[in-house]
Amino acid sequence: MRSKRTVLYWNCQLFGWGMYTFVMFLFNFVAESPAPATSYRRTALTALLGLLFTHLFRWLIRRLYLRPPVKAQNWWLLAMLFGNLLFFFTFTNALVVEWLGLSDRFQRVNLGTRALANLYFDSPLLLLWVLVYYIWHFASLENQSPPHVQRGARGNDHIVPAKS
Repeated sequence: MRSKRTVLYWNCQLFGWGMYTFVMFLFNFVAESPAPATSYRRTALTALLGLLFTHLFRWLIRRLYLRPPVKAQNWWLLAMLFGNLLFFFTFTNALVVEWLGLSDRFQRVNLGTRALANLYFDSPLLLLWVLVYYIWHFASLENQSPPHVQRGARGNDHIVPAKS
């Protein structure tokens, strides 16, 4: 049986990528009349790859012990991990679009240009995912801390003796 946290994680993942797909379909529908079927397929592909790569990123965070709070010396590792995730996500997305022939007939570009465009458009999306993931974990850590540990004026933890 799966834990509540795992079910919550997958519900959030599916809701987030589902909302991305819905909004992009809506923009495609409104902006292009009629929208080519390839734009819908590319959106679905991006959402599927996004789900796969963000889950891989979460797995690596857990495997490399980069869950919050992250030690100061591990921030570089987290930044490199995010950079690699971003690079591989955008390159894989561009490669699969070319391989499946989902590029527009009238806007053919080479693989490098497509990957660079994907990097420009997908970076904020993946950065948002990482920020939400870490904010969620920081908030859950704050909720799980013992009641006798309070934040000091400078943000340092201070032990406050329990009242008798």
